[in-house]
Amino acid sequence: MRIRDPRSYEEKTTMRGFVRTLDVAKRFGFIKVDETRKDFFFHSSDVEEWEVMVSMYKDEIKINVEFDATSGPKGPRAAEVSIVESE
Repeated sequence: MRIRDPRSYEEKTTMRGFVRTLDVAKRFGFIKVDETRKDFFFHSSDVEEWEVMVSMYKDEIKINVEFDATSGPKGPRAAEVSIVESE
């Protein structure tokens, strides 16, 4: 019997974090979430406001985001990423 890893995200879970890394040329990045201490991969196609995010990142503005946590082939993945105002 296989035991399911409780840290997997078989169902979508809405989370908040901030963009830790953004590779503009390759169009992907990583979101840091304090509660889980994990980084979530995301692709530009997962971001509704990609150009705004790139501009903020280049201006060294902290980008707070909300996203659906899912499991990707290589680990945690963020889907439906949207920029939110800092609290």
